[in-house]
Amino acid sequence: AEDGGEIPAGDYYIAALPGSLKGGYEIILSRSTDNLKSFKADAAELTLGRNEISDMGDITSEYTYEWVNIISSKADLDAFNLVMAETTETWVLTEDINYESGFWTGKNFAGVFDGAGHKIYNIKVAVEAENGGAGFMIVVTGTVKDLVYGSKDGTLWDEVSTITYKGTGSGSNDYVGLLARLNSGANVSGITNFANITIDDATTRTVRVGGITGLAYKGEDPAPVIKNCTNYGNVVNNAVGTAGSNSYLAGVIAVWESNGVEMNGLVNYGNITNNGSNCRFVGGVCACVARNIWVKNCKNYGEVKDCITAADRLLTMGGVLGIYDEDNGQMKDCENHGDVSAVRPHSNRIGGIIGTIRNNHIFDCKNTGDVTVKVDGVTKEFSGAGGVI
Repeated sequence: AEDGGEIPAGDYYIAALPGSLKGGYEIILSRSTDNLKSFKADAAELTLGRNEISDMGDITSEYTYEWVNIISSKADLDAFNLVMAETTETWVLTEDINYESGFWTGKNFAGVFDGAGHKIYNIKVAVEAENGGAGFMIVVTGTVKDLVYGSKDGTLWDEVSTITYKGTGSGSNDYVGLLARLNSGANVSGITNFANITIDDATTRTVRVGGITGLAYKGEDPAPVIKNCTNYGNVVNNAVGTAGSNSYLAGVIAVWESNGVEMNGLVNYGNITNNGSNCRFVGGVCACVARNIWVKNCKNYGEVKDCITAADRLLTMGGVLGIYDEDNGQMKDCENHGDVSAVRPHSNRIGGIIGTIRNNHIFDCKNTGDVTVKVDGVTKEFSGAGGVI
């Protein structure tokens, strides 16, 4: 067949040395222009006799599949890291991976990463840079799904996995999260993060920090998709930042900037703590929804807390959303069960579900967490707290 063309139907012969194939056999026919491969396999023992012909049966379209890259060890994961910024291929975990307390360097990714329900644990990300971000992946335009990160057993943090970031330049908008930033084309589902995420107190840049991602952004079609993801990791912002700029902090997504999609099935259990004086938007699930989208079935169980006692900036904070901006969005069946509190001596807008909502609609949402604003002295402007908004 021509390179990249169809393999014509017919009889094919393979020369092999006589002997016994104890584990059976596998025959693979590959096409160089894409990842399609055809195969025939049988796990039964096969004996190849001298000068004998064995009929291996037919290879038909039923046995054609997309070839994937298997990750079954730390060495395989390191090999993936070497090419992750260039690959568009499919990568599948076939085993849980113990990264042995090693440090991982996140990169951009445009392929398919299928965790297949497996775990990556005992893994550290630590970035110090003038700008950029930090995460297992940085800018994602591909598919990432069905992965448990930062837990050996899938129920508890492994006490090792962390993501830390120190941005030492001037300016704004660094992105930090398990998947630091989702751009157009990203499709993320079934991700569970246990790793704690911390912004270093020497960080001078403003940051967008989420347990799963710092930003979901649509520059062009298709819009990024993120659904059915859960964060258990604690998320802490200590950034001083640049005067006049705003940081965002949340359990799942820091900032959502994408029209025409749903935020569905996102859950946070981690504690969200802001110690950064320039952070204005905090949410248990999302700090800022900046487009008119549906928000459905999102829940927060973690404590949401602002600890700043000397800030000259307005705070907008909610158990589920910090601010629900733009017009004509709808929020339904969302819940907060974590306490929400602030001590900031400036204007505070704090709600059990949403801190601030602008011309959007909210239905069938409930809050069971305490909502508290406690300020010593006189506030510079108003402070308000509500059980829902």
